Amino acid sequence: MSGKYSDIHIEWQSEITAKMGYGLQARRMLKPLIEGGANVKLIPDEDYLPEHMKLVDPYWTNLIDSSKIKPDAPIRICYALPPRYKPDPNKITIGYTMWETNKYPRPWVQHINATCNYFFAGCDALVDSGIGGGITCPILPMSATLDTEDWKPEGPKLNLNEIPEEDVKFLFIGNFIPRKNLDQLVLAFATAFEGVRDVSLIIKTWASKNDAKAKKHIADAIKHLTNKATGLASRPKISVICDILDEDQIMALIRSCDVYTSVSKGEGFDLPMMQAMSMEKLIVTTRFLAHGDYLTDENSIDVPFSLTPCVDAAAPLYDSYQLWSSPDMGEYIKKLQLAYTATRSGTHKHLGVEARKTIQSKYSPDVNTDILANTIRDIRAGKHVPPKQDFKQSLKQLA
Repeated sequence: MSGKYSDIHIEWQSEITAKMGYGLQARRMLKPLIEGGANVKLIPDEDYLPEHMKLVDPYWTNLIDSSKIKPDAPIRICYALPPRYKPDPNKITIGYTMWETNKYPRPWVQHINATCNYFFAGCDALVDSGIGGGITCPILPMSATLDTEDWKPEGPKLNLNEIPEEDVKFLFIGNFIPRKNLDQLVLAFATAFEGVRDVSLIIKTWASKNDAKAKKHIADAIKHLTNKATGLASRPKISVICDILDEDQIMALIRSCDVYTSVSKGEGFDLPMMQAMSMEKLIVTTRFLAHGDYLTDENSIDVPFSLTPCVDAAAPLYDSYQLWSSPDMGEYIKKLQLAYTATRSGTHKHLGVEARKTIQSKYSPDVNTDILANTIRDIRAGKHVPPKQDFKQSLKQLA
């Protein structure tokens, strides 16, 4: 790959060392680009992050330090929340932000339209969310990268002491926020497996603070959600992991489970889902937004859903002019039961195999880095020119 991207010269403003979210995705996208010869000037934007959420890695520390003396580039990609964009009027500015409903928020759209020449949407479906939200500059899909050679089925497993080895293990990974829809996940799981002894649900979640109080709040809240499933003869086992795990531990956790399930109300990418697919796990979920980009009948078990206005998000910018998904709970219960019986009988292993093939073919570093590089080349060459702007002329001026 050496020299393959040596013609790429960009600036990248983003979280760089964040353990999760934008920082994690930025590193996945940038490393193969840089190692392929691209000249990338890093503009870190992460002073607001708590120290326990930052990665200490000499590779990225050195790149950040060396970026301070690198020359400016004609293109700046702002991979952050729109209010944090740092555009330069003398450069081509590309905004790059994920979202989880059928329309980007109006305040963000105003900011994007005022500052960006182009906009990268995190998946194909989010292009429609950008158009529906009113973004007026060219919108191009740009998915993040997953190293499928690291996220493979073979390798160590995590020792789940409280879960019997013979159990069919369902897994969910996500932060503890209403959008992840843990209440319906837990309720469906408890109902689907009333009286079933050899099944477990492992919930790997976290809060904004990684302290004992936050962990107790999560444990108490999930216990409360479980108790909403009333009148059952007995409930299946539900185990909660609140600790921050490193990447190797997350890999081992996913390998230890049989089924990955989620009924999140919306995802712009869903990294844990794709990691589980890359490790050949059976997937049970809806196909809203990003899920529709990579889930098919050949690689997963589908859960029907309807669209409903955003309410009770407990977060800003999710408003009722936007829609997100709500699962058909009766069907979700049936599909969880199908996944259990399929795992027991071994009848659906082909879905996991096809899931890995999908991720390899669409999101591996070789594929995705080429897409990113070629999109930058197209923009540099004047393709997708925004209305009333001549970017070939702009690039001549910048040169």
